[in-house]
Amino acid sequence: MEVTPQLAKQIYRYLAKNDYTDDNDQITPAYHEAKREEQLAALPPELQPHAEQIFQLIDSVFSEAQLPQIGDGRKAKLNPLNANFEKKEFQALWHKTNRKAAYTVL
Repeated sequence: MEVTPQLAKQIYRYLAKNDYTDDNDQITPAYHEAKREEQLAALPPELQPHAEQIFQLIDSVFSEAQLPQIGDGRKAKLNPLNANFEKKEFQALWHKTNRKAAYTVL
């Protein structure tokens, strides 16, 4: 389905009229709650034939569930130690090689 400027305007009016958008044109929790409870306001008659696609479009654009989780890649990450770290053989090797040494494992 192609979203024409006229169709987009009708969808926007529907969202605004039912308080499903806030002053920043973001979907409000009221929309998500109404959808979860299957209590969304009826679409205007001209939008009814496209109801499924319209709600899919709204959800794909405005749903936080659709957004990727963005982490802070700059934070130090924990490097879990395995069981070998505590062995005295490894500790002996570690004390010999941990001073800016480069080595290759074959």
